[in-house]
Order: sequence, then C-alpha cells, then structure tokens
Amino acid sequence: MSERIGIIGDFNENLKNHTAINEALTASRQELYPNLEFEWLSTKNLHNSELSLYNGLWLAPGGPYQSDGNVLAALKWIRESKNVPFLGNCSGFQYGIIEFMKNVIGLIDVNTEEVDAHAENKVVSQLSCSLHGNIRQSVFINEGTEAYKLFQKNKITETYNCNYGLNLNYQKILNDSGFIVAGVNEDGEARILELPDHDFYFLTLFQPAMNTSKEQPHPLITHFLQTCL
Repeated sequence: MSERIGIIGDFNENLKNHTAINEALTASRQELYPNLEFEWLSTKNLHNSELSLYNGLWLAPGGPYQSDGNVLAALKWIRESKNVPFLGNCSGFQYGIIEFMKNVIGLIDVNTEEVDAHAENKVVSQLSCSLHGNIRQSVFINEGTEAYKLFQKNKITETYNCNYGLNLNYQKILNDSGFIVAGVNEDGEARILELPDHDFYFLTLFQPAMNTSKEQPHPLITHFLQTCL
C-alpha cells in the first residue's frame, strides 16, 4: 500500500528550496519508507476535496503563490481537520499566520507587507535583518513545547532564505490565542509556531529541507513522516 505526501506549491525546478524537498523525501523513501509517494499540488488548481487523499501535507516556500486564495482555503481545512499532519516553511510560515489571524482571531484586511503594503493588518512584515540567501541562524526552543520534545534541545541552527516574518506587534496575540511560539531568534522573534491541539502542525520560517541529508535527516522532517505514515 502506498503512502502519499502532497506538497502544496508551484514547483520550479530552478529553485533549490523546491528540489531540496524532493531530495529529502526521496532519501527518506530509500532509507525508511519504500512505499512513500509524493507529488506537487499546483496552487492554481488546488481543491480542498483532494486534500484528504494524502497522509500528510507540506506547504512549500514560493509565495506569493499562483493562487493565494486556494492556499488559504487549504490551510483552513488542514487546521480544522486536527489530524492531517502538516508542515509549512518560509512562505508556508507566513500564510499559516495569515489564515489563523483571519479565521480564528478574526482580523480583517490581513496580508503580508510583501503582497499588500497598505493592508490594515500587516501580520507578516519585513525582517529587521534579511535572511535571504541561505543564511544560517540560531533558534532557541522554548521548553514545554512540542518542538522541544521533538528536538530534545533548546538551541538549533537552521537555514533561511527569507525577507519576511511574523510582525512582532502581533506575536503575543497569536501565542495567547493558541498558536504557540515554540522557537525564537536571539531577539525573541518567532521562528517556530505550533498548534498543540493538532496531531502535527508546525510552521517554521527556516527551511528544514535545506538542512537535511541521508546521513543526518532533519528531525522535523523525520517526525512529520512518522506522524504521516
């Protein structure tokens, strides 16, 4: 019996962070999950009715997407399902925040500063220090979180390729509303978010597929697949 992972995103073979996801899942298939199948789901043609066909879903970097609306609708479905394992990185981190702010907290006119600099609630804003260009940076993980159980340490070093993250002005309201800030940078800015009432729902501003290998698989990817399969 095959096991299927759906990668939500508009695949571009010229983007290293896209091919790195393929390489990470291929390595896992060879080593641990011989029946694992994965496929990219174009956001332009994405429908919620197909999401339940997958054992887990991964929202890839690459926003703005061909259809931001379809991505946000999919994120709402995944979050409300409670039991479909989900991982979102970089743009996935950003859009996961937007969906929660709109549909759970109830903010209006919500967007990223990159997409709409005039939005009333720019919940994703430009970082004070750019992380574009495969930058490595420390992440400090809060004890008592699911992320701490997963990594079993309070400091990790991860790879980024991003200029936008959670607007610090909204971080407390997000955390207090149940979307837990599990990991931060040295300035206290969110780098890992988790939903404890979901089987597996993690958002990371860093890109774990850029920091994994056959010899040393990334713990977040390993636990994602374990939950899926």
